[in-house]
Amino acid sequence: MDELLLKYDKLIYMMANKYKSYASIDDLYQAGCIGLKEALTHYDESKGSDLTSYICLYIKGEMLKEVSNSREIRVGYDVYNFSKKVKEARDYLTQEFGREATTYEVAYYMNENIEKIEMVDRVSMPVYHLDDRNEDNLSLYDKVSYVEKAFDTDILDLKSACDKLNSYEKSLINNRYYLDKTQQEVAESLGISQVKVSREEKKILEKLRVSLTTN
Repeated sequence: MDELLLKYDKLIYMMANKYKSYASIDDLYQAGCIGLKEALTHYDESKGSDLTSYICLYIKGEMLKEVSNSREIRVGYDVYNFSKKVKEARDYLTQEFGREATTYEVAYYMNENIEKIEMVDRVSMPVYHLDDRNEDNLSLYDKVSYVEKAFDTDILDLKSACDKLNSYEKSLINNRYYLDKTQQEVAESLGISQVKVSREEKKILEKLRVSLTTN
């Protein structure tokens, strides 16, 4: 376990850094270690899922649990009260429009900064654990694995398009969308500028879009 912890130590800290505004780095790191242990306990190679992908899911799940626990302690009355007003505004607009109101519409209606609305939405967001099960007795990971095994045609098409990317393009997309790194973090890991990451990312996404629309 110690050897594996060293192997995934950097990954755990990187993921913990994403949630440092909501919980302490030390607590998030400990949660990540628990996630790593849980992933290794439950991993089933026969399901055809990549081990690192599986580990990341469990690490993220445990960190979100930690965020949820910290949120119960840290969220003050002002934030809680404001979140109720946001919900009331969203419910009212949704009823008026006959569809779910966008964050921009809620912010405009309340005459508030959109970033403030988004922050409250994140703080109020329910947190789900990978082992939570639905009415079909499927855990979140089971559902992820189900889709990963190509039961979703859109996912199949996207995977097929990604398979056509070269190693550099795959690395950039993997860092941005799988490991959830910022453009600056990707730039540092690939040894290029943030501007180049932004430019290359746009090119790759356009390449994928064209591939998906012409298939």
